[in-house]
Amino acid sequence: MSKTRPEKPRKSEHPGPPDEGAASTPTPPQDLPVKEAFEANRAEAEQVPDDQLPAAVTADLAIALHNARVGAASIAAQRERVARELPHAPLARMLALPNLIRAAMFAASKATATRVVTREDIEAKLAALQEVRVPALLQLQVFKAKKLADGDEVDRIVAGRGVLNYAQDGIDLERVFTENRARWAGKHPFTDEEIAEAGRLGNWLLDHVQPDGAVKRAVAPNAYDRLLRAFWALAVAAHKQLRAAAVVLWGEDELDARVPKLMVRQVSRAGAVDEEPAEPEGDPAKPEGDPADPQ
Repeated sequence: MSKTRPEKPRKSEHPGPPDEGAASTPTPPQDLPVKEAFEANRAEAEQVPDDQLPAAVTADLAIALHNARVGAASIAAQRERVARELPHAPLARMLALPNLIRAAMFAASKATATRVVTREDIEAKLAALQEVRVPALLQLQVFKAKKLADGDEVDRIVAGRGVLNYAQDGIDLERVFTENRARWAGKHPFTDEEIAEAGRLGNWLLDHVQPDGAVKRAVAPNAYDRLLRAFWALAVAAHKQLRAAAVVLWGEDELDARVPKLMVRQVSRAGAVDEEPAEPEGDPAKPEGDPADPQ
């Protein structure tokens, strides 16, 4: 028994490109680098109303891009049929889905991280710091006894308790070991990387712990965060249109194969789940240059 087909896709609630509509059978857009995709779609993203934005974007954008390319290619191959059977479908917007995901990738690379640091994060960083801090403080006291270090400075570093004090110790240890690298060469067991790591961990703890020991909240999102959420809202809307068109063209039985869900890893014909999606062209985490910062 064949399944009842849903209503044909309606026009997108987002405006999209001016040539939208299947009657014109637009040519599939060129795959753009992430920065160019961002700039090409930025003006539209800025017009997305706040009440249509998701609270956050937690999607794996690499998987989303892979699946978006599969879906857009399926519909692009049938665009003349779409023009006949779905004359009101926003074809240009549907085919632009991969570039919307690429735009989101660029925005994500610039957005402020909003994940709140947990108590577990603090404890893990502190434990890593203590692996270097404790023996390094003992080493400083040896240097003090051997007149190889300023005794008052060693006493100041060793004194005190608490997470913030330990964090400052890490920073001080990096400084004093670096200043005395030549003098102390061959007289202690620590590598330059271990000493540098103590400094990094100390700075991280100072950035994420309050004086009363409470975990600091994440900093306020920047303008790229809003653009990331806007691009994702546009992408989700375009993807829904692709899925609706695919049901009309091929039925529900072929839906997931023709236009896969954005966040589902694909299953091979042999039944094995692909662990990695196809790599996007270029490295979305390393865009070439920055556009003007959003205001």
